[in-house]
Amino acid sequence: MFNNKKHSIFSNRKSITLLITAAFLIGGNTPVFAEPIFTKEQQQQYDESSSQYSKEQDELNELQNKVDEIVKNIQVVQVDIDKNNSQISNIKNEIDKLNKDIEKTKNDLEIKEKSFGARLRQLYKSGGEKSYIVVLLNAKSIGDFISKAEAISKLMSMDKKIIDELNDKKAECASKIDEMEDKNKELEKLNKDNQVKIDELSKKQDEQNVYVDEVKGKMEIIAKDLAPLERLEYKAYEPVVNSPTSKESELSNVIDILKNIRKNIKTPEVDSEIANLINIAKSRIATGNCVQDNPINRGGISGSNLDVVSYASQFLWHTYASPGNPPDSFDCSGLVQYVYRHFGVDLPRTTWGQVNCGTPVSYSELQAGDLVFTNGNGHVGIYVGGGQMIHASMPGVGVIQGPIYHFVTARRVR
Repeated sequence: MFNNKKHSIFSNRKSITLLITAAFLIGGNTPVFAEPIFTKEQQQQYDESSSQYSKEQDELNELQNKVDEIVKNIQVVQVDIDKNNSQISNIKNEIDKLNKDIEKTKNDLEIKEKSFGARLRQLYKSGGEKSYIVVLLNAKSIGDFISKAEAISKLMSMDKKIIDELNDKKAECASKIDEMEDKNKELEKLNKDNQVKIDELSKKQDEQNVYVDEVKGKMEIIAKDLAPLERLEYKAYEPVVNSPTSKESELSNVIDILKNIRKNIKTPEVDSEIANLINIAKSRIATGNCVQDNPINRGGISGSNLDVVSYASQFLWHTYASPGNPPDSFDCSGLVQYVYRHFGVDLPRTTWGQVNCGTPVSYSELQAGDLVFTNGNGHVGIYVGGGQMIHASMPGVGVIQGPIYHFVTARRVR
């Protein structure tokens, strides 16, 4: 724990330092404020609210990690169920195929049977073994007797072979069907057991979401007191951004100052306001809508990535839902896809598809607008700077801005 009084003094000095720095950097066209931006009472309230908000944010992150772990476990079990269902479907198809094979085997053997000794076969069917004896007794000579005896022997051997083949084939197919039906029952039992696991995990998820809602409610209450105080930190720089007489260097310096202010901002709405202000300043520089002092080649449109962040911030606190119904509700990859589609960049629908887009970026090279992947590529957000990202967090929390956790990789798609 830290001492609130010491923290208050430090924060006050930080605020004064920012203003002095701004005065030296911006120069004559910029309003210079001699008084601290906070009164003593405001500073105390700011410190307390900011500290409490951070505490609740940490608790929310901890709860989020627990829910993420539960969701991950649910997904693992669901994958098993899907695999089992696929196997069950394959088994049913295989059983159907075996039944068709049995019918085909019967037909093939019948054709073979007809192709051998059709005439004697008819005789055999009409009189059985007695008919064979009659045939032998009607022999006209020894040679005829031997010939008929050989034909009868061949026919009887063929009959036994055909019957044996048919029975073997039937037994083989029936055995396979029995094995597959046993496997099918086993898979169905596994699915029932897995569904019980999912129900138990879902119950735990619901329990965690109750706590999530409580923390979210606390953060909203704190934000109502904290946001007006946070606005005081950047309001002094709005005239510079909006003044038609501001120089390019002044706008550039204000952008740097606002970026530093953003690092300490807790509430998403104020962070969004600052991001928008930075975006306006960037756009003015990019389009030349400012007083030129020293022409500088800045190497492209510097505000484009901040445009992405600014647009994404419009959806803060929107509902989390999978697959979502943009722009009213999002899941993590749906939010990223929706935001970038607004800028003409088509991304795949899932995190597993998005992680292969663009170019890889290390953590130290992150820039605003980069895609940040966490939790084994199972979650994605949009980097906003300062180690934070905007992302559709989880059910009960929705779209938030918060610190990057469990960083895996990042991609730059613009």
